[in-house]
Amino acid sequence: MNRKKKAYITGLIFVVITSIAISVYVKRSQIFRSIINQKIESYEKRMGVKIEFDNITMSGLKSIDINNLHIISPEKDTLLSAKSIQLYGNSIRFFFERNGIKKAVCDNVKVNIINTENYKNYAFLLKKSRNKSDNQEGGSNLHKKADKLANIYRLITRNIPEDISAKEVNIGIQTDSIDLQLYLPETQMTERKLFTQLLLKKTLRNEVLQDNQNKYWMIEGLLGNDPSETSSLKIYSLCDNAIVIPYIEKQYNTTICFDTARITFFSEKAGKEEIHIAGNIVCDSIDFYNQKIANNHILCNNFALDFSSLVGLNKIEIDSSSIIRINQFQVNPYILWTKEDTIHDITLNLKNQRFEAQKLFSSIPDGICSHLKGIETEGDLSFQFHFKLNTSQVDSLEFSSALTPYNFNITKFGTTDFRDASKPFTYHVFEHGMEVESFIVGEENPNFVKADEVSTYLRHSILYSEDGFFFAHKGFYESALRSSLIKDIKERRFARGGSTISMQLVKNLWLSREKTLSRKLEEAMIVWLIENKRLLTKERMFEIYLNIIEWGPSVYGVKEASRFYFSKEPADLTIEEAIFMTSIIPRPKKFMWSFDQDHNLKPFLADYYKLLGEKLLSHEVILAEDFEKMVPNVHLSGRAESFLKKKVVPPDQDDEVKSESEYEEATKNILNNK
Repeated sequence: MNRKKKAYITGLIFVVITSIAISVYVKRSQIFRSIINQKIESYEKRMGVKIEFDNITMSGLKSIDINNLHIISPEKDTLLSAKSIQLYGNSIRFFFERNGIKKAVCDNVKVNIINTENYKNYAFLLKKSRNKSDNQEGGSNLHKKADKLANIYRLITRNIPEDISAKEVNIGIQTDSIDLQLYLPETQMTERKLFTQLLLKKTLRNEVLQDNQNKYWMIEGLLGNDPSETSSLKIYSLCDNAIVIPYIEKQYNTTICFDTARITFFSEKAGKEEIHIAGNIVCDSIDFYNQKIANNHILCNNFALDFSSLVGLNKIEIDSSSIIRINQFQVNPYILWTKEDTIHDITLNLKNQRFEAQKLFSSIPDGICSHLKGIETEGDLSFQFHFKLNTSQVDSLEFSSALTPYNFNITKFGTTDFRDASKPFTYHVFEHGMEVESFIVGEENPNFVKADEVSTYLRHSILYSEDGFFFAHKGFYESALRSSLIKDIKERRFARGGSTISMQLVKNLWLSREKTLSRKLEEAMIVWLIENKRLLTKERMFEIYLNIIEWGPSVYGVKEASRFYFSKEPADLTIEEAIFMTSIIPRPKKFMWSFDQDHNLKPFLADYYKLLGEKLLSHEVILAEDFEKMVPNVHLSGRAESFLKKKVVPPDQDDEVKSESEYEEATKNILNNK
């Protein structure tokens, strides 16, 4: 073939190819729409979903423009809509490869997610999951939910471009209890590095947030391409206000706010029915409030959680390698929760083998343990806590706790010097947060008595009823605390019981009567300090106790009480009178409900008298003949008698039940005290 012929054929081929290319380019939008329509039709048929748009065109070969896109679920709910979307990348690869689109520019996007017990408008997206584990039979609901979340994460991260620019994005999330509305004015993601602003507009059903809550959050970080890849996010406020989590606030009566939070996480399969989830959460300047925890806001400068967990078949396990940090103090938790039918099995262990004591005291958050603020210490401590509960066998509850000192000393007291109670001091009585009375605890007060000036019957009755190991223990009686926890769990409230005389004294001298965890914590720490460093002698503690506890309506101290009930001095009380005065310590203002209309003690007190009398007899406080002569009754001769005369009508049924229940609990305490 000569050169001319070759050149002619080559030119002809070039012209044909060029003509085809020009024709394809000119008609690219028609061809593209035809292919798109085929793909959409196939997808709609397979998934039952409806995809609508006003127009879709190609600009060049690397840009696709979509106007007024709507994705409608099989149940006719609009899952997603967008005014305009521009997609950039290789348009040919887009049809055949997952990552054909490299960049997306979106405007006026609305996402509506419904996730109720009976309906999920996004369920069709998971219907054809490619993950084999989705098709496996069995497995817990918890595991399946975690697996679905992982699949949703993959669906999103693997099918969205690495670069995104979006404006005016509104996201609505509706569950059985939440109607959450989020507004993202501008979002940028470059190579999976995310930057976005976020505004919460509504949380609970039909509740619009107040203007002072409508503050923008900033979220930035790196999103992994798969759940097994590490993702990290930083969340902070663009305004002066801290970030408030409103759903938690309204749903659980708990306020949680923070200045900045940093979250790192990843997950991976760990066997057939377990998922390993690990990560780290760090928060600056946390403000926490819950009335059951504390009556004040708890302020913590730094909080961190390093966690490694397994989620599986009715099981959640937090590994002991995890770390909880509160300011400078840290502890290793181990948590195991399992469930079988309706029975829960819970194990909680906390430990820190050895640490500088000052790290604990200087790390106490503001808002709690005010009497320990400013305290300075030297030496080391170790801490261990164990709790195990099976809800079908509450009486088998396991509980132990230990704070062990190593060359520990207090070098400086802070807000309160607890040694001041070893000298005469003024005791202030509060009720409902208001001071109602005050008096000196010391010989300057004519009502003050020394312990050896009180009837031996009363002193020993109180010890055997309230705290039989008072002179032997170091502030805590673990068996009594365990019994108290069992009662609290059964009644689902803070019930009475478990408090030693040391704990009662600390509560009366320095703390309020609020039933919160923070008050219990402060009480325990003060008791530990007093008992371990012998800041007060046992004799002085018992003496203070006898002189300050409430023994009736506005009746404080043993001398005033013995005169109020029997018009006699504490040293002259009989066995029956001593046991009666002991019996009313739990409910001193309700002493009159212990009597019937004839001013005799009610029959249910007979067991209390018998048990406490047997204790006094076994410890040789009384003789056998005294026990035989003992009668479960007393005759009031002091001012208390007038309270019985005023009682025209009997107490209501609730008071009767409470009184009997209180004495039943008191008899159990006597049995536990040796």
